[in-house]
Amino acid sequence: MGYGTEFDALGFRLNNLNHSTISINDARHRVDGAATLTTTINTATELGATFDLTEVVSDQAASATRTVKIVNDKDLVVMDEIKARTDKSAKSTLVHGDACRPDGGK
Repeated sequence: MGYGTEFDALGFRLNNLNHSTISINDARHRVDGAATLTTTINTATELGATFDLTEVVSDQAASATRTVKIVNDKDLVVMDEIKARTDKSAKSTLVHGDACRPDGGK
């Protein structure tokens, strides 16, 4: 099937390149990998969790984690930590944090 077919559109919608997740070198996630919950955050000012995504990006990075938390009941903070593999270079595109705020960062 070529570009622009219904299958291609469905495949794009369902892969990691069309979602707010870590994507490295425009590669799709390894479907035989799993994201593992490693830490929960539950303090007076923060509520969230850290996930180890290394298995799903292991063909592109040495390790990857994502921490997502709500701070002071109003701010959503997403932090990614990616460690490069020594045998290949990596490109990751970051979206400016204000892009996800309903007030446009104001």
